[in-house]
Amino acid sequence: MGSDLRYNLINSFRSIDTWRANIVFNMFGSVTPGFKKRDIFLGVKSGEVGLQAAEAQGGNRGSRAGAYGANSELTVNGYKLAPTQNQPTREQGAGASNTHLSIMGDGFFAVAESLSPNARIFFTRDGSFQWRQRGTVKVGNNNVPVYNLVNNQGLFVLRSQDIAFDPTTGQMRLKVDSDVLNNPPGLVMRKGLERDGFFSDAAKTVPGRIKGLLGESRGGDLSSVDDSQLPQLAGQFSDNNSDLAIVKIPAAADLVASSYGGEIYEAPLDARRGIVPDSLRNWYFREGASSPHVLPQSLEFLDQRGTLDQLNIENETANFVYRNLSTFLQDYNKGIDDLLGIVR
Repeated sequence: MGSDLRYNLINSFRSIDTWRANIVFNMFGSVTPGFKKRDIFLGVKSGEVGLQAAEAQGGNRGSRAGAYGANSELTVNGYKLAPTQNQPTREQGAGASNTHLSIMGDGFFAVAESLSPNARIFFTRDGSFQWRQRGTVKVGNNNVPVYNLVNNQGLFVLRSQDIAFDPTTGQMRLKVDSDVLNNPPGLVMRKGLERDGFFSDAAKTVPGRIKGLLGESRGGDLSSVDDSQLPQLAGQFSDNNSDLAIVKIPAAADLVASSYGGEIYEAPLDARRGIVPDSLRNWYFREGASSPHVLPQSLEFLDQRGTLDQLNIENETANFVYRNLSTFLQDYNKGIDDLLGIVR
């Protein structure tokens, strides 16, 4: 029994180390817009574990150890990322960005790791997007800069028509049109092709706001709109007239973090149940004012203070379990030493 107990205690200490590492991951992530908390699932294989005073049993019987335990083991059963719908925080003043977006309602943005056919597609609610020049194209005798909307990791923000979707498997890959010059994938701007946005200067060299999002009926100006006025905008077609892809994922709790970070998710098989990609425009036609809306000059906001308070409590719990297991192991070893001393 002694070797089994030590083995299970070692596994328990390892599990607590994993638990603590995930707590630290959540603490660091809680300051990031769009962050999704990593939920930990603990399991316990338990038997009788206890402490008592060592008890002498006679000269030829040794003593009963002061610590005893049947098979008992703490396990961390992996983790899942639990995406939540947090309140968007409005950006105001000179620091406001028209390309910072938040989703009001269900859904995720779709982003691709490249613009090559069949590139992998990932999902995020972190709308920290910006226009980025990725080269030039020849238009007539001129080389025209091309801008794509990308996230902080350089992944390309997609339209619904950029997604090749298999409804049977839920698999998504990037679809590239044969006329890639006039219909390139992603949200794109170039002089002569203001398909997905507006230039903010007469020379058409500085890309500005994105077309068809909340506030479009006001020319994209949300500076004088308070939150109570947003529902009126949400009911207007011009405020929901964009090809921007919004992917609804009913099994979002089964999404897992990708290699691009804790805010960029990939969908394993379990997460693809009922998944539906579509454009912001089509969601509006389908669901009206209750459809997802995309708000510019805004990022999803996590309750950092509440999250940190919760994580501090969880951290204290992990430390409490660790201290008590350490005390138990020390008392167990002392009990064994007492037993061996009497036998000798």
